[in-house]
Amino acid sequence: MARKICVTGATGYIARHIIQQALDAGYSVVGTARSAEKVYKLEKDIKNPKFRGHVAELTTSWGWKAAMSDCKAVIHCASPFPLSEPKHPDDVIEPAIKGVENALKAAHNSGVERVVMTSSCAAIGYGHIENNRYLTADDWSDLSSSVSSYVRSKTLAERQAWALTKKYSELELVTINPSLVLGPRLAKQSSASIDLVQMVMAGKYPFVPKLSLSPVDVRDIAAAHIAALKGKRPVGKRFILAGDSVWMSDITTLLKAHSKKASSREMPDLMTKMVAAFDPNVKSVLSELGLMRYYDTQPARKILKFSPRPLSTTIDDMVDSLQKF
Repeated sequence: MARKICVTGATGYIARHIIQQALDAGYSVVGTARSAEKVYKLEKDIKNPKFRGHVAELTTSWGWKAAMSDCKAVIHCASPFPLSEPKHPDDVIEPAIKGVENALKAAHNSGVERVVMTSSCAAIGYGHIENNRYLTADDWSDLSSSVSSYVRSKTLAERQAWALTKKYSELELVTINPSLVLGPRLAKQSSASIDLVQMVMAGKYPFVPKLSLSPVDVRDIAAAHIAALKGKRPVGKRFILAGDSVWMSDITTLLKAHSKKASSREMPDLMTKMVAAFDPNVKSVLSELGLMRYYDTQPARKILKFSPRPLSTTIDDMVDSLQKF
């Protein structure tokens, strides 16, 4: 087992949990961030002698090889995740792809043995027209449909990672593909899912679209990343991490227990389509409207010992952390 690892995008929501669990498991961790200021704050927050930060930015090659020096494994979390649809899709897509290219090239040049990449169900479950579809690791999102820039970024970035393993044949690649990430944060930070929950609780959404989601706890996602560092069974596989499939209104119903401003009223499909005509964020989810999705998590359960906690526990702990930080 590699005792020194590099975690990219170390300021992120998932990455902070990975770092904490890795340190608790006895690993030494190098965490990358985009600026010296972010590195300084990260080291100040974590305060662990086995952790150090390093500057590396997705779109440039500088810094990556030095960050991975003496590391036998890399967990590549860094990737942009906007809450709203960007004006220019390449603002999301290009950094995601370039980040994969820079991280895997540096891993190859540094003698890293294994790369565990944080991908997403966004690379698996979107753009399919069938209702009640059961999705497995063999599925990929259909980019010929009207999907969001984020879905495109995660799909193209993961495909690039698998393509690069043919060039860097000595690298062992594993991808972790979580669905909607919820759960407690470890610092005062934002993410698309944190921002979404905060806006629902603030009453910003009087109606929610009829969207199928399969929320998974950030702590369970982090544990799966750590498990993917060990043994040969995870190598070359995509692991879906997802909880029970529910409608978005089911999630906001749980949030109503914490905020009277939260609404669980579903937006009629016709209204959603009308709003989509002038709102690019709504337009990007039209292809998923009213379609229930189910995900195959058996490989993750068998190999990574993935055991998702109840959604109610995840929501309660998440809200508590939002009030704490």
